[in-house]
Amino acid sequence: MLDSRIPILKETFVSLDLETTGLDPNVDQIIEIGAVKFCGDEILGTFETYIDPHMLIPKFIERLTGINQNMVENAPVFLDVDDQKEKVHY
Repeated sequence: MLDSRIPILKETFVSLDLETTGLDPNVDQIIEIGAVKFCGDEILGTFETYIDPHMLIPKFIERLTGINQNMVENAPVFLDVDDQKEKVHY
């Protein structure tokens, strides 16, 4: 919760962007994670990685995101990235 006494430009935020193989949480998987930590107009850090979904990326998603199978085939799996989230200083 934001403290109403602190101007919003002095707050630190993290903007998170996920790309997935689709919209169904029961079958679709995350294929990219991006994050930007910022305070006001200053970028404090960034993080980005592809994720191997262990499934084929649908052609529609390839066209929509620009992410193809070759880009994720050697990427880490989500659990490996999720386990490192506390170690990432972005």
